Amino acid sequence: MNTLFLIYLILCILLAITAHFGYCRFYGKNTSRSPQNSLLAIILLGNMPLLFGTVMIGAIKNVPVLELVFVFIYALIVYNCVLYAYFHLFNMSETARRIRILLQLRESGGLTKQELRDIYSPQNMVEARLNRLQKMGVICRDQQGGYQTNNRVWVMIARLFQFIR
Repeated sequence: MNTLFLIYLILCILLAITAHFGYCRFYGKNTSRSPQNSLLAIILLGNMPLLFGTVMIGAIKNVPVLELVFVFIYALIVYNCVLYAYFHLFNMSETARRIRILLQLRESGGLTKQELRDIYSPQNMVEARLNRLQKMGVICRDQQGGYQTNNRVWVMIARLFQFIR
């Protein structure tokens, strides 16, 4: 059970990463959905094949039910922790200014220092972050044109990080 199960677990992790890569590469630029939300959806949906595969492998190998429950809990922890780390690695590469600058330099064939300053002015940085938060559904615009929090979960996470500091 152990080797077959570990191979299946690794394949589930690789499938989730590949699905996210494919989504971002071929579909993500043509949608208003944030790539971070898409990755979270892929991670959560990936728990279902993990459960199915664990049950199937357990049935094939005649594994006792209690052992199967512990194997599935182990799989959930490993799968979600690895993809949690991938989420933060992806998020860091999406939001880090130096990564974005390198990509823009490559895509444009070169920019002057002033052009980079224009792109990365404080106004543009705030605008980019507001747009990203809107795409993620964390904030929304009110009728007066101001911004309001829209997602209690993200606000609780922000408060948790504020408390940790």
